[in-house]
Amino acid sequence: MPARRLINLLPQDDLTASPAGKFLLFFLNLGRYVVIFTELVVIVAFITSLVLDYQKRNLEDEIDQKIQFLDANYDFEKEFRFTQGRLTEINSLLSKQFGSKNVIDRFTPLISSEITISKILISTDSIRIDGSSRSALGLGQTVYAFKNATWLSGVTITNVSTGGNTGGEIKFSLAAQIKKVTIRSDNT
Repeated sequence: MPARRLINLLPQDDLTASPAGKFLLFFLNLGRYVVIFTELVVIVAFITSLVLDYQKRNLEDEIDQKIQFLDANYDFEKEFRFTQGRLTEINSLLSKQFGSKNVIDRFTPLISSEITISKILISTDSIRIDGSSRSALGLGQTVYAFKNATWLSGVTITNVSTGGNTGGEIKFSLAAQIKKVTIRSDNT
């Protein structure tokens, strides 16, 4: 039978019994915890640096792709911005007008197909048309349509003349007062 050995778990030395020994043991234990904590911090910092490095590489790749995309579309973007600027200027000019486009859109259906217009003068309250007609009937239809338009008043025709050698062409000037400029597209 083997010999029995006694195991004593209590400390054998007097180091733990004295206050200086207890103080030293306390700092040794504290030092172990500090070393373990420091190692944990180093491990977390290492893992964090790996993650951040991976994210940095991905971000650099994304930035490179976007730079390539922007470089590829530079000419289109430049042309687009130029066109957009021109459209802004055109809209600005159109908004400063008093609605001449609406007036033209409204009076165009009133003009007979026999009429050839040579000059149009539009102001905020009047319109004047200089032109010629191939027949008296075409001129009459146009004057009638202008007089029946509810948005026009004071329709007058002046400077009526025939060209003599032009084959019966009638030159005229037609003037009217504009009552109200609206955006509606009806012909009344």
